[in-house]
Amino acid sequence: IEATSVGTKVFFAGGVCSSEVSNVVDIYDISTNIWSTATLSQARTDLSAASVGTKVFFAGGFDASGRRSNVVDIYDIITITWSTATLSQARYHLSAASVGTKVFFAGGLSASGVSNVVDIYEAPTIPSFEISASANPTGGGSVSGDGSYNYGQQANLTATPSTGYDFVN
Repeated sequence: IEATSVGTKVFFAGGVCSSEVSNVVDIYDISTNIWSTATLSQARTDLSAASVGTKVFFAGGFDASGRRSNVVDIYDIITITWSTATLSQARYHLSAASVGTKVFFAGGLSASGVSNVVDIYEAPTIPSFEISASANPTGGGSVSGDGSYNYGQQANLTATPSTGYDFVN
């Protein structure tokens, strides 16, 4: 089984359950205390995982037939969709790391032995959102907290009525 996290979600994928290679991805959301599941495109064990930005990557491993896999499953927490890519070399027991907007899958064991291959995947930067707020009528008060916010970042808006004005609804 391999694990990684992104945002408020922790992902546990693959491995062996009751002597069967698993394609299950267990997902725990720490903000809601809710578990959910998804599936990898291919059941695998001895895979590697990393995350960057809003994407989670599960790469390589052994498939259910005992063959080395070159599959990379990619989950996007914003679009809530899965996609796939391929490693340049099928292998298992590879290492995974991320820095900036890149995920690295290095080494492992390929059909020809110990691998010195490093595959690099670029993830897009975390999207940001612009919040614009204003009082209407303009003399009715003031609003603060508008601006640019990254995905997952909390935005706090404060509205203060002017003398003689009240909030309704």
